[in-house]
Amino acid sequence: MSAETASAPVRQAPVLLALAVAGFVTALDNNVVNVALPTVQTELGATVPQLEWIVSGYVLAFASLLIVGGRLADLAGRRRILLIGLAALIVTSVAAGFAESAEVLIAVRFAQGASAALVMPASLAVLAADIDREHRDLAAGIWTASLAVALALGPVVGGVLTEHLHWSWIFFLHLPTGLVTMALVWWGLPDTRPRTGRMPLRHLDPAGLALSTVVLAAGSFALVEGQSLGFGAPLIIGAAAVAVAGVPVLIAVERRVAEPMLRLSLVRNRVFGGGTIAQVLWGVGVNGTLLYTSLFLQDVLELSPSAAGLVFVPLAGLLVLCVPLVPPLSARFGARWIVTTGMALVALGLWLLAQSDAQSSVWGLMPGLLSIGVGSALITPLTSAVLSAAPPGTAGVASAMISAAREASGVLGVAIVGVVLSAWSGAALAGGATADAAYTSGYSAGMRMAAGLVLVGAVATAFALAPERSTPKRSANIGQARWSSRSQ
Repeated sequence: MSAETASAPVRQAPVLLALAVAGFVTALDNNVVNVALPTVQTELGATVPQLEWIVSGYVLAFASLLIVGGRLADLAGRRRILLIGLAALIVTSVAAGFAESAEVLIAVRFAQGASAALVMPASLAVLAADIDREHRDLAAGIWTASLAVALALGPVVGGVLTEHLHWSWIFFLHLPTGLVTMALVWWGLPDTRPRTGRMPLRHLDPAGLALSTVVLAAGSFALVEGQSLGFGAPLIIGAAAVAVAGVPVLIAVERRVAEPMLRLSLVRNRVFGGGTIAQVLWGVGVNGTLLYTSLFLQDVLELSPSAAGLVFVPLAGLLVLCVPLVPPLSARFGARWIVTTGMALVALGLWLLAQSDAQSSVWGLMPGLLSIGVGSALITPLTSAVLSAAPPGTAGVASAMISAAREASGVLGVAIVGVVLSAWSGAALAGGATADAAYTSGYSAGMRMAAGLVLVGAVATAFALAPERSTPKRSANIGQARWSSRSQ
């Protein structure tokens, strides 16, 4: 455990607002640029592969460097790394707006992702370590809601800015929001750097950082590029093999390092491990749903991209309205049953979406989307519960592990639902179905798959958040000693 110094009390309200904005902006960058791609292609003369890298470059850099960002937050101080990350995000975003070639935009998108990899784990670490326990569930709810709202409204924001201003404003938007967030962090959050002052190389665990970056980069590349190159392509198989083979090597290295970057005991912890799995299953279901429902609205119901994006506004609005109601419900009935109920409502919403067909209307999709919104609000205490399971001094790395799992769930959700959708659509086309009927068949199958995965997440939640069984004092002391030894 690392000792820290704090120069002043934490101002809860401005810090909470800063965390919400930081979470919203970093999540927004995942998909806000998608709607603008045709315009970018025309103005910059980008090829289709270059357009894919404009999107995936951010995701790959972000996912690959999250663990590095979390480790730096633990060692150099959460406030310092959060401010550095926000400043870097502003600079790289402005550079993206001024990009005059596809090559420059791709390079800057990688730099944007690297900047966000500092912001995301540092902001979540602040939530875990600096927000007082009384407000932590609400803070976790608002932070989680900001991510979900960003995913839902990304296409709307991108479409409106591109249509009424210019695609570059998608990136210039980070200048005012980033400066405001930096000011809130500077004012509200005291400096919490470790008392040691310096950061020796042995504390950084360079071998662990390098291996974790390689594993995350290879895995993310396989998931992102596999959707366009095909999951059977030699390059994708090779990347997946590197990721899979790298995991046991990383574990072996971390077990032998004096000060490991990753606390392997976290994964074995029931609350942290089970809760993270539940969050991943929720992310798989919801992220795949947002993308393919948007395509269903455009390709089958023939809505414009902006109009399709507006369909998700009620989901986002209901989620935001419900979040403040969740902490008192959780205090009264227990986080276990509130989160499990939320998972079940998300699964119900996905199943309702699976009943859609080519004759469905936008209003016919609303019950499913609203059920997903309410359910997603109810699962927000899960983030606070998982973070609370992390030992003191590991908030940054624990937050990075959660963020990496969340990011992977988004990419994995798009891939899994996409594979199911493509298989069922292809079979329907081979059977003589029209294009709309074939897509609808695949869409329904994908939603059923997503609903099933989220239901598994509900079971994982009920297990992870189950209360500890009472044990004799001696056994409890032995258990505590074992936990302490594993955390070393």
